Amino acid sequence: MKVSEIAKTVGKENADVAKDLGIETTQGYWLRDVDDAKVADYLAENGARPSDAKKAEQVVAKFWCTGRSNRIEGDEHTKHDTIQFVEWSHECDGKSAEAELSRKDYAWARFGVAEVIQRPYEDAGKRADFIRFIEALMFTGPTQQDGASRKGHKSALALLTEEQAREIPKNVKNRPLALARAIAEQVSLSVDLS
Repeated sequence: MKVSEIAKTVGKENADVAKDLGIETTQGYWLRDVDDAKVADYLAENGARPSDAKKAEQVVAKFWCTGRSNRIEGDEHTKHDTIQFVEWSHECDGKSAEAELSRKDYAWARFGVAEVIQRPYEDAGKRADFIRFIEALMFTGPTQQDGASRKGHKSALALLTEEQAREIPKNVKNRPLALARAIAEQVSLSVDLS
């Protein structure tokens, strides 16, 4: 069960629950999975039942942006709050107005925003296009012999959740072409990159 689901069940803030459970509040901490036994104990301490947790499940959507720091101002017409991308990514409730706006067809063309889907492309051609897209993020020079840029490397890793990025072996992270394939095996984008 994720930290955000536990917080919703017991009626506390995500940060408070994370602190109680000894989880560091870094980017995406509310998406961390907590051991079932620990969850049951915590829910019992706070007067909630595990069955309450199923009702409180929240769908979290992750969005990636071509810009490292992008701000999409809130709008009364679309009724969404300001969306702030930090280090190329933004996570929000999948049913929110912010998520709805970020999923619109023009979001990619206008803001460079796409939803990160937590499964790879099924079509081999689309997956190959995605791998080339990731490689282009990392290799910003005229040739690949110039090496991958740190900024591009971080941008590519921002496609993954913090937990997914931690699971990639260091020897893969240090080889940009292998990293691009590893990312493409886990996630895809909601836009057509061909």
